[in-house]
Amino acid sequence: VILLDRNQCDYVREYYPWIENVIFQPLGGQQAISPILPKDKKLEVLFTGTYRDPETVYEQMVKEKDETIRDCMLAMIEWLHKNPNGTVEQTLKVYLTGGCSNTNDHLCENSEGELMKRLNACYPVEIYIRNLYRKNLIDAFAKEKVPLRIVGDWWEQYEHFQDAVSITYQPAVSFARSFELINQSAVLLDSSPFFQYGIHDRVTAAMANRTIALTDENMYI
Repeated sequence: VILLDRNQCDYVREYYPWIENVIFQPLGGQQAISPILPKDKKLEVLFTGTYRDPETVYEQMVKEKDETIRDCMLAMIEWLHKNPNGTVEQTLKVYLTGGCSNTNDHLCENSEGELMKRLNACYPVEIYIRNLYRKNLIDAFAKEKVPLRIVGDWWEQYEHFQDAVSITYQPAVSFARSFELINQSAVLLDSSPFFQYGIHDRVTAAMANRTIALTDENMYI
């Protein structure tokens, strides 16, 4: 198995011990077919990625009928707000061993199958945090009226989209086309809160195309 983050490798080694080879290998960047010089790039910031309204995701978690799952997800979110360098699997372990506030849910950590099932059930936590970071990032750039091009699906859910005069939006493009857009832009904006020991291929694509990459700091980069 080839993975993009060392924390992901650690998780697979611990909970999938029958997998013999676990390899950490970040994806390399691909250069555009027709590269342009930095001096000819558009003076705008590019963001590529999807969007889900985080408040809607949060409301769905609050309405979760299984109280055990609901309380677990909300406590995990609270802990991640206080510990932004944590991963979802680390946070779940903290919660299940009593490290989060207001929990009596102490699933035996050695019950690996149950922990993996719980992690899957709590996937909305990752969706919420990832999109909250994206929203906050775009909010900050929109507030300063920085020319920003957003390429990706579902950004019509972004609440300030109509009011943000500095934002240009277009739907998702093909993977190959994304390299052309990265090559054309002076700056690429990236938010990858759960790459805590790895690098997203958007960043390496920016490097390959001589585009400035603004991304999260972590243990790897």
